[in-house]
Amino acid sequence: MTELEEFAPFVDELYGAARIMGLPAETLISEYAPGQLEVVLRHRPDALQAADEAIQWKRLVRGIASKHGLLATFMAKPYVNRAGSGFHIHASLADDKGRNLFAAENPEGTPLLRQAIAGLLATIGEGMGVFAPNANSYRRFQATSYAPIARTWGVNNRSVALRIPTGGPETRHLEHRVAGADANPYLAIAAVLAGMHKGIVEKLDPGPAIAGNGYAQAAADLPNDWARGVASFEDLDPAEGLFRRTFPRDIPRHQGGGMPPLQRPGQRVGFRMVSDPRLRCRHSRGMTQATKSGGHPHSTLCRHDSGRRPHKAQDSLSRRVYRCIWMVGE
Repeated sequence: MTELEEFAPFVDELYGAARIMGLPAETLISEYAPGQLEVVLRHRPDALQAADEAIQWKRLVRGIASKHGLLATFMAKPYVNRAGSGFHIHASLADDKGRNLFAAENPEGTPLLRQAIAGLLATIGEGMGVFAPNANSYRRFQATSYAPIARTWGVNNRSVALRIPTGGPETRHLEHRVAGADANPYLAIAAVLAGMHKGIVEKLDPGPAIAGNGYAQAAADLPNDWARGVASFEDLDPAEGLFRRTFPRDIPRHQGGGMPPLQRPGQRVGFRMVSDPRLRCRHSRGMTQATKSGGHPHSTLCRHDSGRRPHKAQDSLSRRVYRCIWMVGE
């Protein structure tokens, strides 16, 4: 039995509820980690509607999961040694007649598409407080993890930050792969649109595309912890930083539930994670550690039993993996 077959009752009810709510859920697949699922929400011409539907989808997943005795999470990195979960944003640009202005026979798209990519590359660093709003967010950015670590782009390349998927000329668009599943959809989409606008207005050049392993060809240059992510936003001169002119100065601190007073790189930043009391988990230094009565970390979509006894492993998933799901994969 496959993972999707095992979770068929949950998935079937999820899709049924999505149809009733008018949510454009399309393909749902099983991802790399045990219990990890990825869904595609169909593109919309209205960015605000797309963000609304992303929020509605998350709430729907959590509600249906609870009904089936599961606990859903959209953490960016539920387990350190498992694949993380991204919020990949696909975007194109249409004219007033709905024609795709990125459409081209060239796999790299039109000059307009490359300008949009250049703008995104120029603003990724200052946007990390939006794309990675929590301490846990930064555990996702690791080499060979399908999560980006550098300002890179390429065609059908999942080792870069910005990818142009393959497909017919009329489908040409970009995929922004930086944001984690814990990002605020409204802020993340706004940041992507702002970066695209900057590149197009200033006619920026993204440089050559990465072919092959992007992890091996570019040095890691994205902020790799929470403090650096916030500092990359706060330290900008409002006259120079696109996001500092657009977002309030303290928005990276508040959207993720708040963070300790900013400490500069090299200084220790302490924090605690909040647990679900049903799972009776113990937390220390931002890492979850299950108690003997809980049997697993809380950062999963897990079949739980109120912490009364350990969970039993399900052979259909893995001989040593608990019956868990989380959304969404890389």
